[in-house]
Amino acid sequence: MKKPILFSVLLLLLSAAAIAQPVLKRFDLQPGKHSNPVFLTPVGGKLFFEASNGPYESELYVSDGTDTGTHKVPNTIVGYAPRAICDYNGKAIFSYLDSVHGNELWISDGTSSGTYMIKDINPGKASGFSSSFSITYNGKVYFGGNDGIYGTSLWCTDGTAAGTQMVADLIPGAADAEIKEFVISGGKLYFNASDSFQGHMKLWVTDGTTAGTQCLRSTCGSFPCYSMDSPTPWLTAYNNKVYFSAQSLTYGTEIWTSDGTNAGTHILKDINPGSGSGFSTGIWTKQPQVFNNKLYFEGTNGTNGIDIWETDGTTTGTSIAIDLAPFIGANGPTFYHTVASNRLFFFVYNQTATNAQMICTDGTQSGTRSITFPDSMRGITSPPVAYRNRLYVPAAANGKMALLSFVDTSTVPQYASHTYPIMAPGSTPYMTIMWPTVCDSSLFFTAPLDTAGTELWMLRDTVYKPVVNPITINKILHTNNITLYPNPAHHNFTIKTTTTFKTGSVTLTDVTGRVVKTEKLYSNEQTISLQGIAPGMYIADVWLDGKRSTQKLTIK
Repeated sequence: MKKPILFSVLLLLLSAAAIAQPVLKRFDLQPGKHSNPVFLTPVGGKLFFEASNGPYESELYVSDGTDTGTHKVPNTIVGYAPRAICDYNGKAIFSYLDSVHGNELWISDGTSSGTYMIKDINPGKASGFSSSFSITYNGKVYFGGNDGIYGTSLWCTDGTAAGTQMVADLIPGAADAEIKEFVISGGKLYFNASDSFQGHMKLWVTDGTTAGTQCLRSTCGSFPCYSMDSPTPWLTAYNNKVYFSAQSLTYGTEIWTSDGTNAGTHILKDINPGSGSGFSTGIWTKQPQVFNNKLYFEGTNGTNGIDIWETDGTTTGTSIAIDLAPFIGANGPTFYHTVASNRLFFFVYNQTATNAQMICTDGTQSGTRSITFPDSMRGITSPPVAYRNRLYVPAAANGKMALLSFVDTSTVPQYASHTYPIMAPGSTPYMTIMWPTVCDSSLFFTAPLDTAGTELWMLRDTVYKPVVNPITINKILHTNNITLYPNPAHHNFTIKTTTTFKTGSVTLTDVTGRVVKTEKLYSNEQTISLQGIAPGMYIADVWLDGKRSTQKLTIK
């Protein structure tokens, strides 16, 4: 087994450039073999993930960032491919396939006694967990389930067998309703699923009850109003509504919006007038991003080529934000849109140079610039991630790979870790840097180094930290026009204010001053998800137009 290695890297402090030594640690899960960790998911301050435990088997692993705390989750049945890992009260709820029960619903706290099947939804070897997606909402986990009678339907669980039940049979009878992409907005749970009318994928909404689960605008007379059959409808929560990609005969593929009602579900703007498509589709990862109190996405009006568009949620407020022609000409598309360090970063595929080009913007044309990668690196191997106000990007070039880091003033990226040699092609399907994931105070990722194969890595930056104004628990700045409820909270809480404001945000810090969550506020009543945040006492800093209210928030 290789010993963990410390590497010196350059990090930029908030106040000035300085040389620091963040910890870079490697976990050799399968000595002499490729463990190929995938589906890295933070749960209750620990990292849960799937890793190979043999030529055909995959097991559930857990890591707390230490050698002794990084291991296979013990259980009594050898299984395959734990998937759809979801944080539920600090425990991992996931699907797990074994030869006795099929693919079913499991729960784990990382210990042997705390790892078990919740319920055999479809008794016997048939599978009862039939979705690749799950989400925690209003104290329960929602997923696609199949009991062998009603086909794939919307199910939920509270972590107990008795509390695991079908919410709604989306397509009556034994037919399967394919379920994808959950998102919470405005206190409602939205998801993409097929309907009973011609089998098209549509937008659904639920409040967790059978009566409160409905398909939104399924039909317009004798034909579908729209379809979401694209593999990437990109459900995005913004300003208590949901925005998504939808196709119709009249408008082509455009950006749509919904407030959870039939009347409030409609096209936002026909960006490319007529039946031409203005909202991009395809296999590229291009999730719209909330930035500067607006929603940014890729679009085209059919004349200017591909550009970055912005919307405030209104038709008149939807327009081109950044003309990409000066940067990429007629090339494209864009992908991996990510907000970090007070900037929006994204990549474009330069068809002429056959490589990826990085763009950084403050949301304005004059504040947009291109960033050059070092050593002619031209491939992005996995979605970037924001960690401690920096953007970390897994990049590759001929013969090498590296994890790069950026701040908002970067013109040239820095190496966050050493370069990794690329192995012989075909030696393993995961011979790249992948899955950068922030968990607690560390950044985890997977990368190869030598013949021992692709393993789990951890980068812990103890130097570059956001500035936190220390506040003691007893010194609370409270104003009567801001209410947090419920308090104590479980999986989410709501901020309600009677004050009209233009810009707002909420920041949660623990009792040590560590920032655990920051989110923009867009309305006078907004629900904030607590997924991935451990129970305890926290400080909620609410800022409205530069005025601050600080309150205690207890998470159970």
